[in-house]
Amino acid sequence: MRLRPPHLRGRVRRLGADPAYVPHEKDKATSARNATGVVSAYLRSSKVTISANVIIGSKGPDLEVGSDYKKHWPEEQLVLLPSDCEFSGNRFIRPAGGTSVELATPDPKIPATISQQTPNRYRENILWGGKPAPAPAEAGCKAMPMPANWSEAKELSGFHPLTRAEVGPSWGNAHRLAGKFEVENGLSCSRQPEGGSKKKKSKAK
Repeated sequence: MRLRPPHLRGRVRRLGADPAYVPHEKDKATSARNATGVVSAYLRSSKVTISANVIIGSKGPDLEVGSDYKKHWPEEQLVLLPSDCEFSGNRFIRPAGGTSVELATPDPKIPATISQQTPNRYRENILWGGKPAPAPAEAGCKAMPMPANWSEAKELSGFHPLTRAEVGPSWGNAHRLAGKFEVENGLSCSRQPEGGSKKKKSKAK
C-alpha cells in the first residue's frame, strides 16, 4: 500500500482531504505539465485509518507514507505529507525479506506554515521477515523473523469471501434485511434494463 501526497495507492487506496492549503504560485517555471506555471491545489491524506490488513510478498515496501513527497519539485508542490493517520493491527509478511515500511523525511527548509501536520500513529503492527521500520513508526511496528511453520496456503485458509452482512454500516444492513431498500450492484445500477435496450424503429423519410 502506498500513502502519498495526495493519496494511497496499491492494495489499498485512500484519499483524505485538507482543503486549507493553496500552493504558492509565484515564480513557478513553466513546463510541459503546466504551461501557465500555476500549480493546482490538491487534497491531503488526513485522518485515514489503515487497520487489520494482511499483505503477503510485496515486491516493494508494504507501506509507503509520503511516497511522492516533493516529486517534480518545484514545478509541482507535493509537500503535504499524510497527517493524523492511524496504522494499526496490520501484518506485513515478507518471506524474501526487504523493506516493509518506508516513510518520507520532511524537508526542514519547507516552512512549517505550509507543511504543518499532526503526527501519524503506528500501533501493534507486525513485520514478519521485513526490516525494522524507521522512526517514528519503529515503536508501533514490531519486526520479527518468519515463523518456521508459516506457508501462504495456511495463511489464506482462514479467509473467506465477505458476505453482505459483513459489509457496510449496521443501519444499512438492518434496512436491507427489513426489505426497505434494494442493495445496488453493478447490474442494478446499469442504465439498460435486463435483457438490453430495445431498438428504435426507423421512420421512413
